[in-house]
Amino acid sequence: MKKLLFVLVLFFFTNQSMAESIDFNKNEIIEQCQHGKVLPKITTFKINIAHHKTTSEDGCLIVKENNNNPAKSNQRSVKITVHPDFCSRDEGWNDCTTDRSRVEFYDAEGVKSNKKVVYDYSIYIPKDMDIIQSDNSIEKYNQNVVILSQLNTTTTTMYKSLVYLRWTDSDGLFFETFDKFNWKVSKRTKIPNLSPESQKGRWIDISYEVEVHPNKKGKLKIYADNKLVYERYNHRTIKKYGKISLKLGIYNYFLSKMKHPRSSQYVYYDNIKKTVTSF
Repeated sequence: MKKLLFVLVLFFFTNQSMAESIDFNKNEIIEQCQHGKVLPKITTFKINIAHHKTTSEDGCLIVKENNNNPAKSNQRSVKITVHPDFCSRDEGWNDCTTDRSRVEFYDAEGVKSNKKVVYDYSIYIPKDMDIIQSDNSIEKYNQNVVILSQLNTTTTTMYKSLVYLRWTDSDGLFFETFDKFNWKVSKRTKIPNLSPESQKGRWIDISYEVEVHPNKKGKLKIYADNKLVYERYNHRTIKKYGKISLKLGIYNYFLSKMKHPRSSQYVYYDNIKKTVTSF
């Protein structure tokens, strides 16, 4: 009887301790990101979550600003986390069998032709963020790749990218642009005057300004910290009946090329805005 009482007491206090720890962690969390809804005080548009039925519970969270979590405004931000053993899938794609992992969200509606759209967002890469490259050269593709932002052009039968925001430890953040609706990079553009280490532990403001057009009347400009770093004119930015959409989050591919097992990856986003006008 005494032994049973001891076990019950131990069980009670152990669970109390666990509950307190969980409650403490939840005090940092405002809510999980909701598929098909606006991220309150963070986005100006509804978002969808990639592979939302199989994403991890802590993959996309709205968190409070504190010593652990930064925020650009409104004392909150979006925290994206990808754990080493995590992968997801949906009806049309399986990351678990294709050497990939991701937690991403994107503009649920997108922007169609004959509109000008400006997507603004701020990104924060923690100082202890571990992004392991098998080869630090951005010119080589036989390596693991980490993408932190995509500007995509889609139709009902096509999914291509106009812009990637990537990271390597030797180059920090840089943009890859594509101009022929294929996966061949046309140009790589580094963020000037900031070393990789100086890019960590601070907010960096990014802006994509696009005139959306299926003929050679489109335009694309990219700004980093309010400085123009890339521009292209007389450029097809969508195919006929297509649309433009911003995607944010962590996307890994060629995981098997990593030099050694990675730890959990996490990054923050804030001030995510979409401004649409006619041109």
